[in-house]
Amino acid sequence: MANEFMRSDLICDFNNIIPRNLAGLFPQYPDGIGPNQICTVVGSTEGSNVIDGGVYINTAFQLDTANLWKKCFLVLLAFLCAFQAAQVVIMEKFPVCYVLSVSH
Repeated sequence: MANEFMRSDLICDFNNIIPRNLAGLFPQYPDGIGPNQICTVVGSTEGSNVIDGGVYINTAFQLDTANLWKKCFLVLLAFLCAFQAAQVVIMEKFPVCYVLSVSH
């Protein structure tokens, strides 16, 4: 999730802008986003309808995208150790299967 969001931008639509011009009742507010309006999506800044994906995921879920590679690397090491241990156990437990697969 962090990998996908840190490379993308979110666009705020009209329904998430406050204050907004509902049915033409408030003509002082534009239909888009103006300097005195803000998007209600977490991580937005006033006067902009673009939300940085990295800021959004950090603000909404407290996921720091700077440490993404560390988490992925640790998961890969854990998988490597688990598969190596499984291979050793299977080879010790079932030596005939190993010999049959090598002879073909």
